[in-house]
Amino acid sequence: MTPYSEGPRRVAGGWAGAFVLLLVVVLGAGCAEAALDKGATSVSNEVRAVTFRSGACYGTCPVFEYRIDREGAAVFEGENFTAVKGEREAPGGRETFRRILATLAPVRPDEGDLAIDRETCRRIATDMITYTVVWETSAGQQRLSYNTGCADARFQDVKTALAEVRALLPVDELVGKGR
Repeated sequence: MTPYSEGPRRVAGGWAGAFVLLLVVVLGAGCAEAALDKGATSVSNEVRAVTFRSGACYGTCPVFEYRIDREGAAVFEGENFTAVKGEREAPGGRETFRRILATLAPVRPDEGDLAIDRETCRRIATDMITYTVVWETSAGQQRLSYNTGCADARFQDVKTALAEVRALLPVDELVGKGR
């Protein structure tokens, strides 16, 4: 008798066992998803506010700061080469806060501050914009600074995340279109 003539292979416990196994896998996936959601919520609850700062460069790069808190209240402060100078209320919202946190989560330092600059980047162009992110938590502040002239592949994920956050910020009219 060949193995093919025995009929369908049976899983331990028969079809009922296979059904139970499938059920466990599906429910487990749902629990894992719920755990991820819970993790995202706990991070949201931990961070009170996020500040994104676009620093000076050699040229006419816009220098501004955008701060949003977990309630969605946002403030823009234009310093140089922006359409609006000074501090004023800015577009925000809880969804914007959540999206910023989610985009930055993979590159947020586990602890302490991280500066990606001439000291840490192997290949860097000088006089480029430095983006700085500040997370305000109940334990204090945490910073990530990134000089956009860094051409070091080790930091590509940081470069990508910060570019995505910059695109998410609802400040184009305050900065000036095309800047």
